Amino acid sequence: MGVLGGAAAGAVVGRSVGAVVGAVVGGVAGAAVAPPADVKTYMRTQTVAPVPYEGSIAVGQTLPDSVTVYEAPRYDRYDWTYVNGQRLLIDHRNRKIIAVINDP
Repeated sequence: MGVLGGAAAGAVVGRSVGAVVGAVVGGVAGAAVAPPADVKTYMRTQTVAPVPYEGSIAVGQTLPDSVTVYEAPRYDRYDWTYVNGQRLLIDHRNRKIIAVINDP
């Protein structure tokens, strides 16, 4: 949906206030897209030492700088790490967890 789609849908329902609410909801929904399949495949095929981490592991959680992350080839937006037996896709811009990629 994205910000513009959410704003348009919200405007139909609730005029200007609906447009603002719709933009926020649409922006959040638009940000939660599935990572490309080749990024997930790449992460699953890499062998790295697990990084110990005691914090919360949840989508949207920001990882501290002390957690080692690796680049995802061909995608500047993504980094990844292997924490406590879980492969995590990370947003390169803010170190937030985008997805937990489990083995198939």
